[in-house]
Amino acid sequence: MNITSTKSKYSEFVARYKRYREFTRELQNHALIEYLPKKAITFCGKKLGIMRNNTLILGQMDEIGVVMDYCIYDYRQKG
Repeated sequence: MNITSTKSKYSEFVARYKRYREFTRELQNHALIEYLPKKAITFCGKKLGIMRNNTLILGQMDEIGVVMDYCIYDYRQKG
């Protein structure tokens, strides 16, 4: 493979990653909030130390992705 084709392949992968990342960001920020129970978000926010007076306190907007991932993968109801 020459350098031009390597850069081209790399550019394709980066473009695909950016499309996937944008899709998952939209999913996390809008759709998942509707389906997750409020108590899951509250519980996980407290565990992560970012819940104050029933409000998520985020340092950056990207942190909502961390909260959503934590809720999806680590929150368990009744075990």
